Amino acid sequence: MSGAERLIIHVRNTRGYKPADAQHIREYIKREAPNTIGVNVRVSTKRIEVDATTPNPRELIEALRKLGAIIDRGPKNLLELLGEERYWEAHELLEEEWRNTEPPARDRIKALIKTVAAMAKLQEGWPDKARRILSTIKANGIDIECVEGELEKAWQGVRSDIIPCIDIGYILGVEGGQEATHAPRHKGPGGSGGDRGWKDNSEED
Repeated sequence: MSGAERLIIHVRNTRGYKPADAQHIREYIKREAPNTIGVNVRVSTKRIEVDATTPNPRELIEALRKLGAIIDRGPKNLLELLGEERYWEAHELLEEEWRNTEPPARDRIKALIKTVAAMAKLQEGWPDKARRILSTIKANGIDIECVEGELEKAWQGVRSDIIPCIDIGYILGVEGGQEATHAPRHKGPGGSGGDRGWKDNSEED
């Protein structure tokens, strides 16, 4: 679609939406913002993440404001993203790390990428697909049983936390672990991490 751009927008989840509601929210967006295409919705305990392409951002924003306040994504590092259940953004950040890493750490990072991808897929409302992704992971510093428990919690609408399930230092190595904890600040696809004044509330989660 000419002039369309991809946006990732976060809405505060104040109505108790769960991942099982993601597809219903997606249908709502398609109905209320019909110019929007390629809509993905991920639901966590505090945020609804909408990943969509549209030639009419205002139409999309107005539709989303009916769901809740638009909140600031803000640049985050890996552990902050994981701690806020922002698994797709963590996935994209890890992809960057993976491309710049040599084996054997590369294989360990790939396992972590699959782990956060499974969590993100569950947030999209696809628990079976999430479990299938998880079943392909070799441990590599990841406690699979622990992650399975977090998947179940997330599906029930309870805050998930996979940080205790993963050994960041082992997966990324000493330098990589420190870098992921303190350095790369994620700005989202195409560098469009800013919220362009759309946010309704700057309060931190």
